[in-house]
Amino acid sequence: MFSAGRHAGIWGLSLNNNPTVSDVFNTAPAWQYPYIAADLAPSSPVQPALFGALGGQVVGLTGYVQLGGALYAEAGGYRSLSPAFVRKVNADFDGRLAGITPYARVAYSWNLPAGSITLGLFGLDVRRGLAGEDAAGHAVALPGPGDRYRDIGLDVSWQWARDDHLLTASALYVHERQRLDATFAAGDAQYLHGSLDALHVNASYWYRNRWGATLAAFADDGSHDALLYAPSGRPDTRGQSLELDWNPFGQADAWLAPWANLRLGAQYTHYSRFAGRIRNIDGAGRRAGDNDTLFLFAWLAL
Repeated sequence: MFSAGRHAGIWGLSLNNNPTVSDVFNTAPAWQYPYIAADLAPSSPVQPALFGALGGQVVGLTGYVQLGGALYAEAGGYRSLSPAFVRKVNADFDGRLAGITPYARVAYSWNLPAGSITLGLFGLDVRRGLAGEDAAGHAVALPGPGDRYRDIGLDVSWQWARDDHLLTASALYVHERQRLDATFAAGDAQYLHGSLDALHVNASYWYRNRWGATLAAFADDGSHDALLYAPSGRPDTRGQSLELDWNPFGQADAWLAPWANLRLGAQYTHYSRFAGRIRNIDGAGRRAGDNDTLFLFAWLAL
Protein backbone atom coordinates (compact mmCIF):
# COMPACT_ATOMS: atom_id res chain seq x y z
CA MET A 1 0.00 0.00 0.00
CA PHE A 2 1.02 3.62 -0.44
CA SER A 3 -0.30 7.16 -0.07
CA ALA A 4 0.23 10.08 -2.44
CA GLY A 5 -1.11 13.36 -1.09
CA ARG A 6 -4.82 12.88 -0.44
CA HIS A 7 -4.89 9.57 -2.29
CA ALA A 8 -4.09 6.06 -1.08
CA GLY A 9 -3.64 2.98 -3.19
CA ILE A 10 -2.15 -0.43 -3.66
CA TRP A 11 0.39 -1.74 -6.16
CA GLY A 12 2.04 -5.01 -6.92
CA LEU A 13 3.37 -7.51 -9.44
CA SER A 14 1.60 -10.55 -10.87
CA LEU A 15 3.33 -13.58 -12.39
CA ASN A 16 0.64 -15.36 -14.41
CA ASN A 17 -0.06 -17.45 -17.51
CA ASN A 18 -2.99 -15.65 -19.17
CA PRO A 19 -3.54 -11.98 -20.04
CA THR A 20 -6.52 -10.55 -18.04
CA VAL A 21 -6.40 -13.32 -15.39
CA SER A 22 -5.01 -10.85 -12.83
CA ASP A 23 -7.78 -8.33 -13.54
CA VAL A 24 -10.07 -7.26 -10.68
CA PHE A 25 -13.28 -6.78 -12.72
CA ASN A 26 -15.73 -9.42 -13.94
CA THR A 27 -15.83 -7.81 -17.39
CA ALA A 28 -12.31 -9.06 -18.21
CA PRO A 29 -12.31 -12.00 -20.66
CA ALA A 30 -10.78 -14.34 -18.07
CA TRP A 31 -13.57 -13.62 -15.56
CA GLN A 32 -16.59 -12.52 -17.60
CA TYR A 33 -19.95 -14.27 -17.61
CA PRO A 34 -20.63 -17.20 -17.76
CA TYR A 35 -18.67 -17.68 -14.56
CA ILE A 36 -19.17 -21.44 -14.80
CA ALA A 37 -19.91 -23.43 -17.96
CA ALA A 38 -19.90 -27.02 -19.20
CA ASP A 39 -16.43 -28.02 -20.50
CA LEU A 40 -17.92 -30.41 -23.07
CA ALA A 41 -20.51 -27.98 -24.44
CA PRO A 42 -19.92 -26.15 -27.76
CA SER A 43 -18.77 -22.54 -27.60
CA SER A 44 -17.80 -19.86 -30.11
CA PRO A 45 -15.19 -21.51 -32.35
CA VAL A 46 -13.40 -18.23 -33.23
CA GLN A 47 -12.78 -15.25 -30.94
CA PRO A 48 -10.13 -12.50 -30.61
CA ALA A 49 -6.84 -13.48 -29.00
CA LEU A 50 -7.75 -11.58 -25.82
CA PHE A 51 -10.35 -14.31 -25.10
CA GLY A 52 -7.86 -16.85 -23.76
CA ALA A 53 -5.86 -17.66 -26.92
CA LEU A 54 -2.63 -17.48 -24.87
CA GLY A 55 -3.98 -19.04 -21.67
CA GLY A 56 -1.73 -21.77 -20.26
CA GLN A 57 0.78 -21.40 -23.12
CA VAL A 58 2.67 -18.35 -21.85
CA VAL A 59 4.25 -16.85 -18.77
CA GLY A 60 4.11 -13.13 -18.08
CA LEU A 61 4.87 -10.48 -15.52
CA THR A 62 2.55 -7.52 -15.06
CA GLY A 63 2.56 -4.59 -12.68
CA TYR A 64 -0.67 -3.12 -11.36
CA VAL A 65 -1.80 -0.13 -9.35
CA GLN A 66 -5.16 0.92 -7.91
CA LEU A 67 -5.40 4.54 -6.77
CA GLY A 68 -8.07 5.83 -4.44
CA GLY A 69 -10.38 2.91 -5.21
CA ALA A 70 -11.11 4.58 -8.55
CA LEU A 71 -8.25 4.25 -11.07
CA TYR A 72 -6.89 0.81 -11.93
CA ALA A 73 -4.00 0.27 -14.35
CA GLU A 74 -1.96 -2.79 -15.31
CA ALA A 75 0.76 -3.39 -17.89
CA GLY A 76 3.28 -6.09 -18.68
CA GLY A 77 4.49 -8.64 -21.20
CA TYR A 78 4.28 -12.36 -21.99
CA ARG A 79 6.60 -14.95 -23.52
CA SER A 80 5.86 -18.44 -24.81
CA LEU A 81 6.45 -21.53 -22.71
CA SER A 82 8.31 -24.32 -24.49
CA PRO A 83 6.25 -26.94 -26.35
CA ALA A 84 7.78 -29.64 -24.13
CA PHE A 85 6.71 -27.88 -20.91
CA VAL A 86 3.22 -27.15 -22.24
CA ARG A 87 2.85 -30.82 -23.14
CA LYS A 88 3.90 -31.90 -19.62
CA VAL A 89 1.20 -29.73 -18.02
CA ASN A 90 -1.39 -31.00 -20.53
CA ALA A 91 -1.98 -27.62 -22.20
CA ASP A 92 -2.32 -26.76 -25.89
CA PHE A 93 0.48 -25.28 -27.98
CA ASP A 94 -0.68 -23.07 -30.84
CA GLY A 95 2.66 -21.54 -31.88
CA ARG A 96 5.59 -19.62 -30.42
CA LEU A 97 5.31 -15.90 -29.65
CA ALA A 98 7.84 -13.62 -31.30
CA GLY A 99 9.64 -11.88 -28.46
CA ILE A 100 7.55 -10.26 -25.73
CA THR A 101 3.80 -9.77 -26.19
CA PRO A 102 2.71 -6.49 -24.54
CA TYR A 103 -0.54 -6.21 -22.57
CA ALA A 104 -2.11 -3.13 -21.01
CA ARG A 105 -5.28 -2.40 -19.05
CA VAL A 106 -6.80 0.75 -17.54
CA ALA A 107 -10.17 1.29 -15.83
CA TYR A 108 -11.88 4.01 -13.82
CA SER A 109 -14.77 3.60 -11.36
CA TRP A 110 -17.29 6.19 -10.19
CA ASN A 111 -19.29 5.77 -6.98
CA LEU A 112 -23.04 6.35 -7.26
CA PRO A 113 -25.60 6.91 -4.48
CA ALA A 114 -26.53 3.22 -4.51
CA GLY A 115 -23.82 1.57 -6.58
CA SER A 116 -21.04 2.23 -9.07
CA ILE A 117 -20.11 2.35 -12.74
CA THR A 118 -16.77 1.35 -14.28
CA LEU A 119 -15.35 2.08 -17.73
CA GLY A 120 -12.16 0.48 -19.03
CA LEU A 121 -9.84 -0.34 -21.92
CA PHE A 122 -7.72 -3.39 -22.88
CA GLY A 123 -4.83 -3.72 -25.32
CA LEU A 124 -2.94 -6.82 -26.55
CA ASP A 125 -0.45 -7.13 -29.45
CA VAL A 126 0.35 -10.73 -30.42
CA ARG A 127 2.95 -11.96 -32.95
CA ARG A 128 2.89 -15.74 -33.16
CA GLY A 129 4.23 -18.39 -35.50
CA LEU A 130 2.49 -21.57 -36.58
CA ALA A 131 2.56 -24.91 -34.76
CA GLY A 132 3.23 -28.30 -36.33
CA GLU A 133 4.05 -31.85 -35.25
CA ASP A 134 7.28 -33.82 -35.02
CA ALA A 135 7.74 -37.47 -35.95
CA ALA A 136 6.31 -38.53 -32.56
CA GLY A 137 3.17 -36.44 -33.06
CA HIS A 138 4.18 -33.82 -30.50
CA ALA A 139 3.46 -30.12 -31.11
CA VAL A 140 6.46 -28.05 -32.18
CA ALA A 141 7.03 -24.47 -33.30
CA LEU A 142 7.44 -24.12 -37.06
CA PRO A 143 10.06 -21.75 -38.51
CA GLY A 144 9.08 -18.91 -40.80
CA PRO A 145 6.89 -15.83 -40.59
CA GLY A 146 4.26 -15.31 -37.92
CA ASP A 147 0.73 -13.96 -37.73
CA ARG A 148 -0.08 -10.71 -35.93
CA TYR A 149 -3.20 -10.00 -33.87
CA ARG A 150 -3.86 -6.53 -32.44
CA ASP A 151 -6.72 -6.44 -29.92
CA ILE A 152 -8.38 -3.33 -28.51
CA GLY A 153 -11.17 -3.83 -25.97
CA LEU A 154 -13.71 -1.59 -24.24
CA ASP A 155 -15.68 -2.68 -21.17
CA VAL A 156 -18.32 -1.11 -18.96
CA SER A 157 -20.09 -2.35 -15.84
CA TRP A 158 -22.84 -0.99 -13.58
CA GLN A 159 -24.01 -2.07 -10.14
CA TRP A 160 -26.98 -0.95 -8.06
CA ALA A 161 -27.78 -2.29 -4.59
CA ARG A 162 -30.54 -1.37 -2.14
CA ASP A 163 -31.87 -3.36 0.81
CA ASP A 164 -32.43 -6.93 -0.44
CA HIS A 165 -32.04 -6.17 -4.15
CA LEU A 166 -28.95 -6.19 -6.37
CA LEU A 167 -28.82 -5.31 -10.07
CA THR A 168 -25.71 -5.58 -12.24
CA ALA A 169 -25.03 -5.16 -15.95
CA SER A 170 -21.85 -5.34 -17.99
CA ALA A 171 -20.65 -5.28 -21.58
CA LEU A 172 -17.37 -6.10 -23.31
CA TYR A 173 -16.45 -5.26 -26.90
CA VAL A 174 -13.17 -6.34 -28.51
CA HIS A 175 -11.95 -5.53 -32.03
CA GLU A 176 -9.06 -7.49 -33.50
CA ARG A 177 -6.99 -6.55 -36.56
CA GLN A 178 -5.17 -9.49 -38.18
CA ARG A 179 -2.18 -9.76 -40.52
CA LEU A 180 -1.86 -13.47 -41.34
CA ASP A 181 1.60 -13.72 -42.96
CA ALA A 182 2.20 -17.30 -41.79
CA THR A 183 -1.31 -18.65 -42.35
CA PHE A 184 -1.58 -16.97 -45.76
CA ALA A 185 1.83 -18.29 -46.86
CA ALA A 186 0.79 -21.81 -45.79
CA GLY A 187 -2.28 -21.60 -48.02
CA ASP A 188 -4.73 -21.73 -45.12
CA ALA A 189 -6.12 -18.19 -45.53
CA GLN A 190 -7.68 -16.56 -48.57
CA TYR A 191 -6.68 -13.03 -47.52
CA LEU A 192 -3.62 -11.57 -45.84
CA HIS A 193 -5.65 -9.17 -43.68
CA GLY A 194 -8.74 -9.86 -41.59
CA SER A 195 -10.60 -8.81 -38.48
CA LEU A 196 -12.71 -10.18 -35.63
CA ASP A 197 -15.27 -8.44 -33.41
CA ALA A 198 -16.73 -9.75 -30.17
CA LEU A 199 -19.60 -8.18 -28.20
CA HIS A 200 -20.76 -9.79 -24.94
CA VAL A 201 -23.44 -8.28 -22.68
CA ASN A 202 -25.23 -9.55 -19.57
CA ALA A 203 -27.51 -8.37 -16.78
CA SER A 204 -28.30 -10.00 -13.43
CA TYR A 205 -30.80 -9.56 -10.61
CA TRP A 206 -30.34 -11.02 -7.12
CA TYR A 207 -32.79 -11.04 -4.22
CA ARG A 208 -31.28 -11.27 -0.73
CA ASN A 209 -28.20 -12.90 -2.26
CA ARG A 210 -30.26 -16.10 -2.45
CA TRP A 211 -32.21 -16.08 -5.72
CA GLY A 212 -30.65 -14.85 -8.93
CA ALA A 213 -31.32 -14.64 -12.67
CA THR A 214 -28.98 -13.64 -15.50
CA LEU A 215 -29.72 -12.82 -19.13
CA ALA A 216 -26.84 -12.64 -21.61
CA ALA A 217 -26.21 -12.25 -25.32
CA PHE A 218 -23.08 -12.59 -27.43
CA ALA A 219 -22.03 -11.92 -31.01
CA ASP A 220 -18.63 -13.05 -32.32
CA ASP A 221 -18.24 -11.90 -35.94
CA GLY A 222 -15.40 -11.67 -38.44
CA SER A 223 -14.38 -10.86 -41.99
CA HIS A 224 -15.06 -13.31 -44.81
CA ASP A 225 -12.37 -15.90 -45.63
CA ALA A 226 -13.34 -19.08 -47.49
CA LEU A 227 -10.17 -20.97 -46.43
CA LEU A 228 -9.70 -19.77 -42.87
CA TYR A 229 -13.34 -20.32 -41.93
CA ALA A 230 -14.32 -23.23 -44.18
CA PRO A 231 -16.89 -24.39 -45.05
CA SER A 232 -19.14 -21.37 -44.40
CA GLY A 233 -16.49 -18.72 -45.04
CA ARG A 234 -17.42 -16.74 -41.92
CA PRO A 235 -16.77 -17.29 -38.19
CA ASP A 236 -19.97 -15.53 -37.08
CA THR A 237 -21.47 -17.05 -33.91
CA ARG A 238 -24.37 -15.48 -32.02
CA GLY A 239 -26.61 -16.54 -29.20
CA GLN A 240 -28.33 -15.86 -25.90
CA SER A 241 -28.37 -17.51 -22.50
CA LEU A 242 -30.52 -17.60 -19.39
CA GLU A 243 -29.27 -18.70 -15.97
CA LEU A 244 -31.27 -19.23 -12.76
CA ASP A 245 -29.39 -19.58 -9.46
CA TRP A 246 -30.09 -20.44 -5.85
CA ASN A 247 -27.69 -19.84 -2.96
CA PRO A 248 -29.22 -21.83 -0.08
CA PHE A 249 -26.69 -20.36 2.39
CA GLY A 250 -26.53 -16.84 0.96
CA GLN A 251 -27.43 -14.91 4.13
CA ALA A 252 -25.08 -13.70 6.85
CA ASP A 253 -27.03 -15.71 9.46
CA ALA A 254 -27.20 -18.86 7.31
CA TRP A 255 -25.93 -22.25 8.44
CA LEU A 256 -22.13 -22.26 8.90
CA ALA A 257 -21.80 -18.76 7.42
CA PRO A 258 -19.46 -17.73 5.89
CA TRP A 259 -17.92 -21.19 5.36
CA ALA A 260 -20.81 -22.94 3.64
CA ASN A 261 -20.96 -21.58 0.09
CA LEU A 262 -23.08 -23.54 -2.37
CA ARG A 263 -24.75 -22.40 -5.58
CA LEU A 264 -27.25 -24.54 -7.48
CA GLY A 265 -28.06 -23.37 -10.98
CA ALA A 266 -29.51 -24.08 -14.40
CA GLN A 267 -28.05 -22.44 -17.50
CA TYR A 268 -29.52 -22.66 -21.00
CA THR A 269 -27.61 -21.39 -24.05
CA HIS A 270 -29.24 -20.95 -27.46
CA TYR A 271 -27.31 -20.36 -30.71
CA SER A 272 -29.01 -18.44 -33.49
CA ARG A 273 -25.87 -18.67 -35.64
CA PHE A 274 -22.85 -20.96 -35.25
CA ALA A 275 -19.61 -20.70 -37.25
CA GLY A 276 -21.32 -18.63 -39.92
CA ARG A 277 -24.36 -20.85 -40.35
CA ILE A 278 -27.99 -20.70 -39.33
CA ARG A 279 -28.62 -24.07 -40.95
CA ASN A 280 -26.91 -26.33 -43.46
CA ILE A 281 -28.52 -25.86 -46.87
CA ASP A 282 -27.56 -29.33 -48.03
CA GLY A 283 -29.15 -30.88 -44.97
CA ALA A 284 -25.90 -32.40 -43.74
CA GLY A 285 -24.15 -31.72 -40.44
CA ARG A 286 -25.41 -29.57 -37.58
CA ARG A 287 -27.73 -26.60 -37.49
CA ALA A 288 -26.94 -23.68 -35.23
CA GLY A 289 -29.67 -24.75 -32.79
CA ASP A 290 -28.16 -28.23 -32.52
CA ASN A 291 -25.45 -26.67 -30.34
CA ASP A 292 -27.96 -25.46 -27.73
CA THR A 293 -27.00 -26.58 -24.23
CA LEU A 294 -28.78 -27.07 -20.90
CA PHE A 295 -26.29 -27.11 -18.06
CA LEU A 296 -27.22 -28.02 -14.46
CA PHE A 297 -24.56 -27.42 -11.83
CA ALA A 298 -23.68 -27.42 -8.15
CA TRP A 299 -20.88 -24.93 -7.36
CA LEU A 300 -19.12 -25.31 -4.01
CA ALA A 301 -16.61 -22.77 -2.71
CA LEU A 302 -14.51 -23.18 0.46
